[in-house]
Amino acid sequence: MEVIEEGDADGISVRRIRSVLAAMPAFIDFIRDLFRSFHFKTIRCHLKLGLDDPSETAILTGRLWSIAAFLSYLGADIQIEPFFEEERLEGELLAEARMRPIHIPAAIISALREKEMRSLIKDAIGWGR
Repeated sequence: MEVIEEGDADGISVRRIRSVLAAMPAFIDFIRDLFRSFHFKTIRCHLKLGLDDPSETAILTGRLWSIAAFLSYLGADIQIEPFFEEERLEGELLAEARMRPIHIPAAIISALREKEMRSLIKDAIGWGR
């Protein structure tokens, strides 16, 4: 990643990095508020996966196991089985959820009330340059 001055369009400007870092707490709050609009009753996933390289299979499986451990803490039943002999993706997913649509616009409005979030959005779409 190349850090650049304001006028160069080939990399990431210092101003943009600061804008993203300043908006990070508001963005995390936004994601948390969006997740509140969903209530999962059941999550079950049984997955067999294999990549062309056994070491890549092991790395990906380990990463997925860490996510599965967190979701298991929340009540999900997730089983991931590595398959080292060949490329393979087999599985099934069952998820039952309730959604409260009113929470989504409320999360958007709450995020837009934060100055840092508004600045990040303006910077991302090119307003105020």
